[in-house]
Amino acid sequence: MIAIADEIRESVSALGTDSIEMATGEDDTGTVIARYPDKASTEAATETAMSALKRFFEEGASDPSTLEQWTGEVTYTF
Repeated sequence: MIAIADEIRESVSALGTDSIEMATGEDDTGTVIARYPDKASTEAATETAMSALKRFFEEGASDPSTLEQWTGEVTYTF
């Protein structure tokens, strides 16, 4: 997983992404949190980011059945 993330870091950074974080739970489910500065940046980056994340499924680093997409606003960061 780390090798794939390192390879896609540049392409994702070029999208104007504030950050993309990946976490794996004890049950091997994964969570990806992508933060963008605004809605326009989010929409512009969606296709490229999804293609990059798709590699994790294609290369067997993550189970595609765990993918769930949703959108929300950060209400507080601490």
